[in-house]
Amino acid sequence: MKKLMLRAGKLFTFAILLFPTFVFSKDIIVSEVPSEKYELHLAGPGKNNVVQGVAIDQESNVLYTLHVTGKPDKGVINRFNYPLEKTAYAGSYQTPSALIGHQGITVDERTQWLWSSAGKAYDSPGRYINGFRFSNNSLDDANFVKVYGDDFRDYGYTMPVLSPSSKFLVVNAFKKGKYYVRVFDTQKIDLYHSDNIDGKQVFEWVIDSGLVRDKYFLQAMASDGKYVYLFGGGDNKLDKRLYIYTISGELVQKIDHFTLGKEDALKSGAEAHWEPEGLVYDQKSRSLLFLFANGDKGARFATLYKVKVNN
Repeated sequence: MKKLMLRAGKLFTFAILLFPTFVFSKDIIVSEVPSEKYELHLAGPGKNNVVQGVAIDQESNVLYTLHVTGKPDKGVINRFNYPLEKTAYAGSYQTPSALIGHQGITVDERTQWLWSSAGKAYDSPGRYINGFRFSNNSLDDANFVKVYGDDFRDYGYTMPVLSPSSKFLVVNAFKKGKYYVRVFDTQKIDLYHSDNIDGKQVFEWVIDSGLVRDKYFLQAMASDGKYVYLFGGGDNKLDKRLYIYTISGELVQKIDHFTLGKEDALKSGAEAHWEPEGLVYDQKSRSLLFLFANGDKGARFATLYKVKVNN
């Protein structure tokens, strides 16, 4: 009996080492089993470049993507009908703009405005977000809002995220070797008549350094209003990372070996490009949409996976 118990203990230890996924919550919030898969094809200048963000406006049945083109970067917004076809093509796009940042896009469903990281046209873009209306022509009605103070790094991407019903605004910035997430209650701020909301956050917390160790990058964020989902990784074949926090900053699920989309990426071209680039919550289906850039340089495309969330 003792030998049997010892052997079982060794097997249990081996299983933990073999599958190093750490779950702190009672239930697993996100698995790696997609319910649906979509292939997205972009339009406009830079349409064959790497996609850099995704957002859903479920009031208008529209999905937006972001990519960049030119030097310095100019952001390009694509617009798709939503729900998507299995192979989807953008119906329209917005003229490239240096006001739109390299990474991250979200929608305020109350106004149908888009919010992005600040672009290269601004000084200190790492402390700001940028709001605007989608147009088939040039960017219109831009609103530039400061979300972090001057003690934070002045470059980088804040990657704004609005939770369903636009209850919370979530952003991130870098200071002294750490990433800081801030959560704003949109009922307590005025995004459309303010140019500075620094210090008005209801929560602020530091991201676990494990998400970005080994030169990984924070690539995307999403929120369902209860949790904040952080997606990390690079453009290589190494497993990606998904960390999940409560809105107030408690780490509840930590996946260090996230392999969703890897098998498809290995077949997507000679480069086997597998880069996490976007994340958004679909409230109607209670799912997360994970966006990856695939294909070879000059012929990139985007793959989107829908995964049910236990929230």
